[in-house]
Amino acid sequence: MDSVATTMTASSRAVLRWCQRLGVDTAPMLSTVGIDQDTIMDADARIPLTKAVALLEEAQRITKDPALALHAAEMLQFGAYKVVDYLAFTSRTVGEGLEKLARYFPIVNAGAAFEIDDRDEHEIAFRLKSNHPGAAARTHAEYALSLVALRCGKAIGHPLPLARVEFAFAEPADTSEYERVFCCPVHFGMVHNQLVLPRPSWSTLTPQADPGIYELLEDHARSLLKALPVPHSFLDQVRIAVAEELRGGDLALDHIARKLGLSSRTLQRRLQEEDVTYAGLLDKARCEAAESYLRQEGIALCEVSHLLGFSDQSAFNRAFKRWTGATPRAYRLGRASARRATLPATRGT
Repeated sequence: MDSVATTMTASSRAVLRWCQRLGVDTAPMLSTVGIDQDTIMDADARIPLTKAVALLEEAQRITKDPALALHAAEMLQFGAYKVVDYLAFTSRTVGEGLEKLARYFPIVNAGAAFEIDDRDEHEIAFRLKSNHPGAAARTHAEYALSLVALRCGKAIGHPLPLARVEFAFAEPADTSEYERVFCCPVHFGMVHNQLVLPRPSWSTLTPQADPGIYELLEDHARSLLKALPVPHSFLDQVRIAVAEELRGGDLALDHIARKLGLSSRTLQRRLQEEDVTYAGLLDKARCEAAESYLRQEGIALCEVSHLLGFSDQSAFNRAFKRWTGATPRAYRLGRASARRATLPATRGT
């Protein structure tokens, strides 16, 4: 059986708190995405990443707050991520804390990862990578990067000095909340979702550094990481490889096979053993990504087509209609109509 990428419930509780502050009844929202209230309130529980992201997107739809993911990150109390929060907090430097966050991030979220690119002489990039289609959503990237920046600021006692923040999404109509939260220039339409730190920021000392507590926390983090379910079956690995190429990469079967260290024939054989075809797996990944992109009003239909690797808009239109029974435009218009219909009944007064 395929493993399911899961995440801690802390982010979902933060989303609910922000919605409640706006006067929104959160019970229908939880029902829509299929999350149980008791599970959300259990700090030790884990939920599928797809449901956590669906809750972010549903909350954004209902509240019409374009910066909801950033506001949810601000709502999350320090310590909600337990050992990972305090491991970073007691690290010697900001960079050391981010290195540990990258290593132990699966404890927080098994569907995404952080990598460090330190090839530039003057800057270091802390880059969010999607290991699961759900983690590719715009709301997920916004939440994750703002959370890291805010956590680092908490550790050093002032906003983290960033060179800039980069998002691989279209620029929203209003960027003021992004600039307020990150306290630096924010660029959109870039290649990666990442925080870019000047090297002096990476080396910033953490006032609360405590080697003794740090060592105990890391021992505990190792135990938690080891106790997590094996995150990726063979099918998961294929899906991850496909997800990494969905943003304008190479989706040819032979390329995916090479990424996995396999021949094309071996990849096809192993998929057949799982009663799956590569075409079917690719269709499902594209459909999930397409629906996520179409829920984001700032992304043009032609851009969605390009991001998913279609040769032209008409090919994407035909494929999407085959997947869902609706054209991309009709799907987006239907979502817009649903938003207008539900807004008066779901907003607080």
